[in-house]
Amino acid sequence: MTQLENLPHAVKQSLKTRHGCLSYAFGLLSLVILAIPVGLVRTWQSRRRGSDWRIDWKTRPVADSSGRLRIDLDADIPYRSTGDFPKRLTGTVIRIAELLRQSDDHYHHIYRDPAEPDAILLPVGPLLQELGERLILALRQSGLENRTAVWLTLPARPAIAELVDPATYDPDAEGQPEGLVADTNARWAMATEWARIGPSTIYHVILWVPEESAPAVESLLARINN
Repeated sequence: MTQLENLPHAVKQSLKTRHGCLSYAFGLLSLVILAIPVGLVRTWQSRRRGSDWRIDWKTRPVADSSGRLRIDLDADIPYRSTGDFPKRLTGTVIRIAELLRQSDDHYHHIYRDPAEPDAILLPVGPLLQELGERLILALRQSGLENRTAVWLTLPARPAIAELVDPATYDPDAEGQPEGLVADTNARWAMATEWARIGPSTIYHVILWVPEESAPAVESLLARINN
């Protein structure tokens, strides 16, 4: 029998508690030590990256008879500026919505949550304020990182549930969301994606707009960085 086994029960428990506390302390210290080089790497990457916003877009025809053009916008934003860019982008989208607005426009947000069996069909409503609030939330929602969110502008009728089957639709599937934009004959539409990569947050935005409105939309996009 060891000396530890001869100790009173209360003393044994105290020693076990102290051992547990020491193990926790050493574990916490290890995490802190490991975090130091990670923090240094991130700081170095951030300084090397710089503070400029890198925004570019390309416009091309859509391969159907809708008369729409597709505008692909890519933005490389320093991580420390990711609080500002969603506001700028949302403001620009609201101005685009005002430019293209028809009297019975209704906005819809469609995305798939990995934790849910069906796609989420969210009727945002007819108000620009509702569209802006929903968009800026989606651009900051951690569950939407690396996922495609679709934004459709449709007439008040029919309801979105009559046009999209949530059990089968996936915005990230091959041929999407272009297929949905064409199938619903959206007046104008948008897809948003974002992800954190190194010292940056990368945003990819696709706009499908009427051909005659494309120059005005591009003019608004040019002002995001101003």
